[in-house]
Amino acid sequence: MFGRIVGEEIAEGRTLMLSGLCLCGASSEASRLGAGRLGVGPQKVELYAVLFDLMVEGPEGEQHPELARHPRWAERRRKRCPGTAAATHPQEWFTTMPHPADWAMLPAMTTFAFSSSAAPLTNLIDLGGKTAIVTGGAMGIGRGIAERLHEAGASVVIADLDPTAAEAVASSLNERRENSALWTETDVGNADGVAAMVAAAIDGFGGVDILVNNAGIYPFMTFREMDVTLFERVLRVNLVGVFLCMKAAAERMIVQGHGGKIINVTSVDALHPSMVGLAHYDASKHGAWGLTKNVALELSEHGISVNAIAPGAVATPGTGVASVQDAVDETVARIPMHRMADPDEMGRVALFLASDLASYMTGSQVVADGGMLLR
Repeated sequence: MFGRIVGEEIAEGRTLMLSGLCLCGASSEASRLGAGRLGVGPQKVELYAVLFDLMVEGPEGEQHPELARHPRWAERRRKRCPGTAAATHPQEWFTTMPHPADWAMLPAMTTFAFSSSAAPLTNLIDLGGKTAIVTGGAMGIGRGIAERLHEAGASVVIADLDPTAAEAVASSLNERRENSALWTETDVGNADGVAAMVAAAIDGFGGVDILVNNAGIYPFMTFREMDVTLFERVLRVNLVGVFLCMKAAAERMIVQGHGGKIINVTSVDALHPSMVGLAHYDASKHGAWGLTKNVALELSEHGISVNAIAPGAVATPGTGVASVQDAVDETVARIPMHRMADPDEMGRVALFLASDLASYMTGSQVVADGGMLLR
């Protein structure tokens, strides 16, 4: 019943008051509608989920006839909200925002927005008109991500400590699509440098819609040999850098007023240590994952999603060096898929999170490790 009502009410521009528990049993017609950010879509409806209480308001405030006949509606309304406006004048109470004292007497309430039609796949994955910043974008995973976002139509800012490599990647992207990429020499652990990076995106492309925090370092050193200088250096890049970049980009996204996407590249080490010699790295990645979740909680009201990718072993230029071949072979032996990932495979995951394919995801971490954590 509720799935059919949802479909009708969207078409008629009504507001639906529906229990979140009942929504789980909605028909396939309702499930096809797909969740989107609040305020997005040509036709939308606000769903106020009030546990155990439900009603429908039309343009004139009338109650939906099917729900009016619901035998438990009036009794539940009075039992859940005794003495409040909701108990005696439900239409008026739901139409006008209640006093905070009324809110305190309800178990929970939240707001969602649904589009009335499913977008074609090509539209969902299209990043045309958007600007993406990729830190550490000159090589490895960062370059794989930058190339996929660019292919999907985004203008891309390559932010990297290596200006020569960054310029080369930006030039390569501009050869494929004119004036679609720029580069900036950036130390993500420096607040002024991060501010300049965001300013470059604004000056070059008009704003910031997508941020990928990929820059990171992992100098091998056992815990007993490690000194505080090295420990702080790793955290400055891998954790403080994520904080600074998220803060600068999010402020710009909020000013722009149309949401945004933040993607933090963590690691399987954010969940489980992969080897001895990475205590500083593991501490930074656990921190980045915790930061991702908490910031997602805060920024969701601005339509900004914050998610993470946890790569496993990825074949980058350094893995082909003979001096580390034994370590590479040992790592591959632990992977059920019997190989390391290509940077482009992380680029595909990033594209998913940056696109509307992931429109109902925030505070999530996608593990792409070939099954490494299964063992």
